[in-house]
Amino acid sequence: MKAEPLEFPRGVRFPRKDETPARFDKEFARIAKARITKGFVEKKSEQSGYSTVIEANIHASRVWKVFRDLVNAIIPEAAAPIVGIKDEEPVFGPYTTREAALAVLEPYREPLQHDGFLEFGIIFQLRGHTEEVFVTNVKFIRIWTNLPDKIVAVLTRHGIPEVQDLQFIDEYPRVSEALPFDGQTSGWFPVLEALKSRFQALPGPPPRPDA
Repeated sequence: MKAEPLEFPRGVRFPRKDETPARFDKEFARIAKARITKGFVEKKSEQSGYSTVIEANIHASRVWKVFRDLVNAIIPEAAAPIVGIKDEEPVFGPYTTREAALAVLEPYREPLQHDGFLEFGIIFQLRGHTEEVFVTNVKFIRIWTNLPDKIVAVLTRHGIPEVQDLQFIDEYPRVSEALPFDGQTSGWFPVLEALKSRFQALPGPPPRPDA
């Protein structure tokens, strides 16, 4: 598979020269050499709870579809949704079913995959075991997992190749922008508040098999 130039989210871009001081010229030279492509990298973890960390660049318009398939591949029946904004601690919803965790996020898939401030994910943790799929505000996907083969299978099915020297947009100066959503000027705020409210109404998790 060929590593294609990455489709950025609408709310994330490189800065323009009129937005930066003159001393920024060296950074513009570095940006000019950036080669940010679709792809993933896999790293073994020395942390307890998960064996592998995988990071993937996904075309922005396909972030939600890939995220959903990754969650269905590795997250058990019980899961908790996550939402947050750039540079702040995320909000964790209560444990619910995997389907409910996806369903609570799904109506906001467009701002979640394009707004330059919003972050989101789904997590499962039990007895030191972690499975988590998280989309950062610049929209690359980070996965903490003990099931790397399942992750690679999903990424391969979506045409996302392994790229050893993969670059990410957050390695470079960038601008994050809030996008209008549902008639509001700031996209991230109404989405964040709506999801925080909807988290409170989620059903409980399925019973544990050993309960």
